[in-house]
Amino acid sequence: MVGFQQGRVQPTDVFRPIGEVLAEIERETPDVFHPTVVVHPVTGEEILYVSDALAHELLHEDGTPLDGSVLTELLEATGQRDMTFTHENIHLQTFDEGDLLIWDNRSLIHRALHTTTPEPAVSFRVTVMDGHAW
Repeated sequence: MVGFQQGRVQPTDVFRPIGEVLAEIERETPDVFHPTVVVHPVTGEEILYVSDALAHELLHEDGTPLDGSVLTELLEATGQRDMTFTHENIHLQTFDEGDLLIWDNRSLIHRALHTTTPEPAVSFRVTVMDGHAW
């Protein structure tokens, strides 16, 4: 398995016709292929680089599609399809005011679980570049 394809839908797309959104995605952000397994540039660890939010197909080295069940199995094995957040590979972070959470984006799949309470929440995202490229 050497790659996957991705596309993005933005929050501003919610009330637009889906055909228009899909056409724009194809035009503005064509499918991109990435390795399915990457090597961490510092630790040398092999990392599964597959996200339920973006991956929709896995390919063989020759570019032919793998059976779709392989992607499903990988997403289930990594806990990405567990909406209860009880999978052994999932850490569910809760925050108190002033908390700071830092992670290595190369080796962790993350997703936001938005609050169910109506209170406003403020968060800031900071990206730190460490000089180690993929």
